[in-house]
Amino acid sequence: MSIFKRNKKTQPVEEQRQTPQQPQQPKQEPVYYSPWSEALLFGAFNTRSALFQSAVYSAVSLISEAIASLNINIKQNKDGKHTIVENHNVSRLFYTSDIDKYTLIHNLVWNYLIYGNSFCYIARDASGSPTKLTFIEHGDVTINYQKQNNSLTYQVSNHKDIPNIVKREDMLHFVKDSTDGVTGKGFLYFARNVIKLTDNAEQSAEDFFGSGCALSGALKFDGRLTDAQKNQIRTSWQQIHSGPNASGLVILEGDASYQPISSNAAESQLIETRSFQITEICRFFHISPVLLCDLSHSGYSAIEDSSIEFVSHALMPIISCFQEQIDKKLLNDSKVYYSDIDETALMKGNKSSQASYITTLVSNGIITVNEARAMIDLNKMDDEQCDKLLIPYTDVSQNTITDKNIDENNNEQQGNSLTE
Repeated sequence: MSIFKRNKKTQPVEEQRQTPQQPQQPKQEPVYYSPWSEALLFGAFNTRSALFQSAVYSAVSLISEAIASLNINIKQNKDGKHTIVENHNVSRLFYTSDIDKYTLIHNLVWNYLIYGNSFCYIARDASGSPTKLTFIEHGDVTINYQKQNNSLTYQVSNHKDIPNIVKREDMLHFVKDSTDGVTGKGFLYFARNVIKLTDNAEQSAEDFFGSGCALSGALKFDGRLTDAQKNQIRTSWQQIHSGPNASGLVILEGDASYQPISSNAAESQLIETRSFQITEICRFFHISPVLLCDLSHSGYSAIEDSSIEFVSHALMPIISCFQEQIDKKLLNDSKVYYSDIDETALMKGNKSSQASYITTLVSNGIITVNEARAMIDLNKMDDEQCDKLLIPYTDVSQNTITDKNIDENNNEQQGNSLTE
């Protein structure tokens, strides 16, 4: 009873109205980008199968090896004069890493072309100066990007000497064909259909020649066959006329006849398709098929022009990307120092055109004799005249028209008139 009495005396409790709270803004979580790996690709297609295609491998190797062979200089811009700084700390970084400079640049360009992202960790001392460069494979890096705060870090795995989280300023990140400036997309992303078609053409050629160029077909009989007879004929035919015996002599019994039901290589344009795929792959890399040894539509002049276009269209965009990252992350956007990946070695052409080019520069007073000798890796001459800009038979400094020269000429003309 006490329970009921207690309930009876208890006054009803009024509901307390709570003022509605403003909905909390959801916390902005970083977006994780993992440069896609081979496992995320397109069915049976992956990096391994793509690089097994000669055109793809040759194009990637051609570009990466060309850039890796170039010198990386640090230049100084002082009072309008651009000079190479010898033994600069940044230029030495590429020659003192765990791997040699050629391999380091080769791997960076290779990952840049194939995957669209290449990474190199910058180790710094207490003062913040860079001391070492370490190449990181694209699959070992996850990009952590928070768009709202423009926060960017890199999560690195499988490297004990590198922090797990790397700041933006401590990572050389070369990005290709990016829509957000953070993640890039490489050749495998855009060219998957072309590579898949090329892979199918290669597989068709392998199957065709692997079968001894034998065609698929049907055996025709006038009479009706039982299922057992069909299976027996099919089995015996495959045992005798497949594999190494595919091109052997076919003997048909009774009223049997053979009717081919597949097209041959000529009808399916197998050779033409394989040749056209080389051109398609070259388009993605901005190179001429001539550089991949497809000389079907080329002459000598086309080969030389292709080499110049190779530098202008295929290499210079990559070189510019690398130089900007070096200037920003290693030189801290210095107004005095800047990086220069010297591509002039690839623009020399043949000896005759090179000699004509240098002669024109010297004879028109654009470069000195010693500068011309440096362009062809010859030693400097001690003669002081070799350090002057010369026009044939004239010193440029003496070939300048000034007010003093005009006054002297006028006085000379007046003196001649008085004498007369």
